Amino acid sequence: MVTQKSQRGQALVLIVFGIVGLIGITALAVDSGNAFGARRRAQSAADNAALSAALAKINTQSLITAAYNITRVNGFVDSEVTIQNPPGPGCNGTTPNPVRQTNPLDPYNTDSINYYIQVVIRSSVDTYFGPVIGINQVNNCVQAIARAKPLRYIPPFYGNAVVGLAPPDEDEDENSYDSGTSESAKWIIKGGGIFTNNNAYAKDWNSVTFPDGDCVTAVGTATHFNCPAAENMTEYAYEYPEDILPLMPPTPPCDGTAYVDPADGKIHEETGFEGRGSNIASFTGDYAPGVYCITDAGGEIRGSITGAGVTFYISDLDAELKFRGEGGFIAAQAPTIGTYKGVLIFAPITDSPCTDFTDSDAQRIQIRGNGSTPIVGTIIIPSACIDYRGNGTGDAMDSMIVGYYVTSNGTADVTVTYHADNNYKFPDPPVIELVK
Repeated sequence: MVTQKSQRGQALVLIVFGIVGLIGITALAVDSGNAFGARRRAQSAADNAALSAALAKINTQSLITAAYNITRVNGFVDSEVTIQNPPGPGCNGTTPNPVRQTNPLDPYNTDSINYYIQVVIRSSVDTYFGPVIGINQVNNCVQAIARAKPLRYIPPFYGNAVVGLAPPDEDEDENSYDSGTSESAKWIIKGGGIFTNNNAYAKDWNSVTFPDGDCVTAVGTATHFNCPAAENMTEYAYEYPEDILPLMPPTPPCDGTAYVDPADGKIHEETGFEGRGSNIASFTGDYAPGVYCITDAGGEIRGSITGAGVTFYISDLDAELKFRGEGGFIAAQAPTIGTYKGVLIFAPITDSPCTDFTDSDAQRIQIRGNGSTPIVGTIIIPSACIDYRGNGTGDAMDSMIVGYYVTSNGTADVTVTYHADNNYKFPDPPVIELVK
């Protein structure tokens, strides 16, 4: 028989073991909590340091200094912090690949590994109760990667030389680009391809050529092109007009009045209104560098339009503008610096885009020849029917042509040689974000 006294002794032993267990659990909880809190503090410091470094990089300041300023404030010494741009080995010894996937059709809208900044913090926290079981410290390693994409200027519409923006929901059978019906004329497109927001059509297999190896990208179909066209690319469609508006050059105030300076015979911007857009009474003439606004652009142009460093803004929403060739031609070059760099002619997007060349309530542009002086700069009139009817010389047009419908019905070959650096690029704003 067990006595009452022996039962009391067993209970005391159990209580002692219970107290030891509770102390152990408490010790584990305290040390684990401290370690977890230290890790969270380190991760927060790494995140903020990476973002601060990214901001410094965008502002062309020292990203190293910016990152250290954050980690030091959070109690980490520099020897615990590794800052790498581009990223290098992280906590597991491997280098992460943070580069975002970009549009494969847009060779200009690509990320660089140098946009990414990595902050790695390796730290340790002392344990209070861990030494009892031989654990004096808990080591932490955390990392953060931020992306610092700078302001970039990117060719719109995937860097294509000829662009038709009429969307497929307008009429699935319509062609945003049509090479025309002439049996003799050909399109020769260099330095870029064709992009159509609907269908692209060439009258036969040899009517459109791409000497530099480019081709057609069509949201709809591409017919009679003697190159590997990308068809039914619905994922690259532009919603009209909402996707087009952010890509447009800024609209000038047009609050100046141009004048002819007798000293050089050129049309000049109004003094004090430079770059704001000076209104002109007649399109023809020889222009000094500047921005010129045309409120009534309709009719046939029977005189020459020349000038270097010029941009023409057509505010006339129902213009029928015809450059007739020979005596009536445009042979001007866009600015090489400033807000309108690379923009030769542009016009606003209208609520009623052109349906065809009989549409008297829409913008219609017909260009036929441009003499021996090259056109340099982008023609971006997203709501217009643009009919291009040949060059005066073989490489007389260094341009990007953007219209609602782009066609050709002339008998002379159309040669477009596109150089991105000579044409319009839209501002792609900077981005700062935490990616890992």
